[in-house]
Amino acid sequence: MKRTRPPRPPIDVLLVSERPLWPPQHGFARHGSEIAKSLLAGGWSVRIATVERPAKRPPGPLARRWRAWPEASKQDIAAGHQGWAGAAALLRKKLAAHQGVEPEQAAGLIPLVRRYQPRAVVAFGPHGAMLLASLSAEKDRPVLAWYAADEPASFYASCLRREPAARWPGLTRQMAVFAGIQAVFGPKLDLVVGVSPTDTHRLARLSRPTDSVTIRNGVDLEAFRPARTPVKAPIVGFWGNQDFAPNADAVSWFIAKVWPQVRAEQPKAELRILGPGGSTKLRKRAKARGVTWVGFAPDLPTELRKLSSAVVPTRCGLGIKNKLLEAAAMGLPTLASPTAVRGLVFEPQRSPVTLCRTPRDWTRSLVDVLARPDAARMQGMAARRWVEQRHSWMNAASRLAWALEQAEARLAGRTPAVPAVRSDSAPLPMPAPLTAKPTPTPGRHAA
Repeated sequence: MKRTRPPRPPIDVLLVSERPLWPPQHGFARHGSEIAKSLLAGGWSVRIATVERPAKRPPGPLARRWRAWPEASKQDIAAGHQGWAGAAALLRKKLAAHQGVEPEQAAGLIPLVRRYQPRAVVAFGPHGAMLLASLSAEKDRPVLAWYAADEPASFYASCLRREPAARWPGLTRQMAVFAGIQAVFGPKLDLVVGVSPTDTHRLARLSRPTDSVTIRNGVDLEAFRPARTPVKAPIVGFWGNQDFAPNADAVSWFIAKVWPQVRAEQPKAELRILGPGGSTKLRKRAKARGVTWVGFAPDLPTELRKLSSAVVPTRCGLGIKNKLLEAAAMGLPTLASPTAVRGLVFEPQRSPVTLCRTPRDWTRSLVDVLARPDAARMQGMAARRWVEQRHSWMNAASRLAWALEQAEARLAGRTPAVPAVRSDSAPLPMPAPLTAKPTPTPGRHAA
């Protein structure tokens, strides 16, 4: 007699993305992998699926939760097209085609949901809303949440004035495309997530989802822990993907406008540039005196423990800068531009970083930090305490979990039983897993 398998128990959340969430070399991948680890640590059942297979196997618990993206059947494709139907259906397909997203491939999300029965699906990356749209017409569908993080159209707008005029038409097209994607796919979503109040406000205004929430970035406090022995040599660091326009602009500006003056007063000072990528032009500029191009660092925390201070001279872009949180977690005295600290919460009189606005500010402040390493180290340890209180990934995952619980209640036509989760980054306990609560009444999620 053939044995029948017992029905698969539902899971709490399915995390999806077009591109891999591992290794976390991009912001969306960092968000996805860290949120996954924290939800798992909080007792939530999680599965992860990405359209593009990861080139490198994720570590530990993430590897056991990763699932291959299935090929959609004809019935699934038809159901996915229903999700993309309605007003502006043709525009949806054109925008998706422009970004290389195929609705037939996105429909692979339907068999994943059928198999694992998640109470919520959270999509990461700039194309997350397009993936989720495939599910929007499904009966008894889960909560659809887009963890957008930065608002993409405003990101391109912020970089426009920093680029040569020859690039303006291309950047303007990108702004229009991502504004359009949000306008035609966003209303099908239950929740969008921004990493700062500004990002969340703009995402909500353009996407018009049912609800939105601000969840500030966290930092891996165990991996990015301070060096046991402080570095007293005048070694300054900047890190990040050097193909990312805001990073390339920051490095280029800092080397040209600030570093020569710092070297004039601190001849032994060294600036280390870490991270993958970097154009030929940028690498050529990094051959200036006292600048070392380190490049990709497989073990970034180990490299950061060789620094005595960090600089984040970002001039464009939105969102929260992970490198600033990492520097604070390492206990490094950090100098940052006003753009770099947008979205962060701290008392003006007790800033975890030194704010610099002009080349003169940067030079004077950095020379002071390098000349007084013991005093600067005290500022760095205060920054470490700040991120411990405000920027753990467990806190970020807890806030997402509460937001998903509220979204599920709204989808069922119930009043959320918990206070609204807004932009405050104060610690919040992880709620009980969704699957520990009563199963929703069938039929309540009809689109």
